Amino acid sequence: QVPRLLESPCCIDPCPQSSNMPVTIQNRCNKAWGMLLSVAIIILCRSSVSARELSKAAETVRPSLHLKLAELPRPDPSQAARMARWLAHTLDWGTLAVTRFKDHTPIAGAVSFSDGRPDSPSGRLFFYLTPMDELLHNLHHSPSAAFTVTEAQRLPQGCGATDPEDPTCAKATFLGTVAAVPEPDLDLSRQALFSRHPAMASWPEGHGFACYELHVAEVHLLDYYGGMKVISSQEYYGASPEDLVL
Repeated sequence: QVPRLLESPCCIDPCPQSSNMPVTIQNRCNKAWGMLLSVAIIILCRSSVSARELSKAAETVRPSLHLKLAELPRPDPSQAARMARWLAHTLDWGTLAVTRFKDHTPIAGAVSFSDGRPDSPSGRLFFYLTPMDELLHNLHHSPSAAFTVTEAQRLPQGCGATDPEDPTCAKATFLGTVAAVPEPDLDLSRQALFSRHPAMASWPEGHGFACYELHVAEVHLLDYYGGMKVISSQEYYGASPEDLVL
């Protein structure tokens, strides 16, 4: 957690260099920032032991859940929308790509997600994000995002001996915009996330974690030879969730 804090864009250049700023003021600013950061690191280190213990206890339920999800039948490649929904429900992390607001270059990171409780697939992609993460910091300026998952991530064996880039090892990129979950859906999103990622319930409250959702506009899917398939938002959300329930 400490390295992510140090790398967070909201913590970079707290005392920006300026030709108009006297050297004495610049030095005081840097000294004050250094003291504040040191205190924050001490607090994090002192609280990390209990947080790790809680996380370890919570994560003991995940291996059995992965085994159960692995039993869900894989859709036929001819059913593109259902394949996308299958990936969204059987996987629990992926790569979220956003645009840096400072220079409009892409940046990405691995994040956990959930489309609902194991027995309730919804297709809605929920995330538990903190403003200390550069991804959310940039999403506040530009909410457009791309979220990629691949069958190769599936536990316990992924695509087996098949290379992750092989077309038959399914992968999907969900394109859309990320927004904070509104009050009426907060309980739903928390249940979805915490049922798949129990450790989230013990993450530090002071880090400002909150529920967000990627509103899918379209899905780019590659799960067989012949090229990528583009799935509309209506097709994706409207796909039957049968056979996706434990």
